[in-house]
Formats: sequence, C-alpha cells, structure tokens
Amino acid sequence: MRRAALLVIGLAGVGLGNAADGVVVRDAWSRATPPGTTVGVAYFVIDNRGAGDRLLRISTPIAKQAELHVSSMNSGVMKMEQLKTVDIKKNSRTTFAPGGMHVMLIGLPQPIKTGDSFPLTLTFEKAGSVQTTVRVLGLGPTPNGIR
Repeated sequence: MRRAALLVIGLAGVGLGNAADGVVVRDAWSRATPPGTTVGVAYFVIDNRGAGDRLLRISTPIAKQAELHVSSMNSGVMKMEQLKTVDIKKNSRTTFAPGGMHVMLIGLPQPIKTGDSFPLTLTFEKAGSVQTTVRVLGLGPTPNGIR
C-alpha cells in the first residue's frame, strides 16, 4: 500500500518540471534551427511557490554559452538586451516567451532538430540549481498558444 501511495505521489509531479525550494521550472521548449546557424533560443515558465529568489545564470551542454535576454519594442524597433539576473517574486509566475525574456543559446556546434530535447540548468540564488528538459519544436503553434 505504501509503495502504491509513493508511486501516485511520484506520478503527480510528472509534467510539472523540476523543483527546488518552491521553484518549479516547466514547459521548456525551443525551435529547431536551420543548418549553419550557431545561435538558438529557449523558453520556459518558472512557478515560484515560495519566497522571492533570483535567477543568476543558465547553462546547457549543447551551446558554448547561454545568456538571459529580454526583447522589447522601443519606438517601433525591436530591441534585445542581455540581463545579468532575473528577480523571481514570491508566489509568482515568470514566463520566458517570444517577444519577452528568453535564453540565447550561443555557439551551437550543430543545428537543433525538431523532436530532439536537451538539458537546461537554471541556477537560482536561494533554490540552487534546477534542471529541466527542453523540447525542440518545429514550425507552427507553440505551447499554450504562445507565438
């Protein structure tokens, strides 16, 4: 009976992403890249169910470096800038999505292909390292209707 209860508890977390100290990273995705492209992008959602925290850095073995970035419209021109850190408010949801915050994957040695997946590690000031798996999508609608 105890084993069955543990199995149910374990399965309840499937699909939510990985968590540490109330921080859950979920719904991580990326787009496939064309041949010869050495940069890519990753998106995800951070649900913070605890105290405030700060995202300090991102890493992945598929790129030479990963950087936190934000895109914004300024006088009719789309602008992108690197972020040093991202504050994660207590009991909040922070979304990394097209047209806003995202992770730039720089120095890809090979294209990212539709159907692939890769690990992404987010390092938080309080929660420490949280690893998630990024799904690589092709063209078309994105998760949860995000474009």
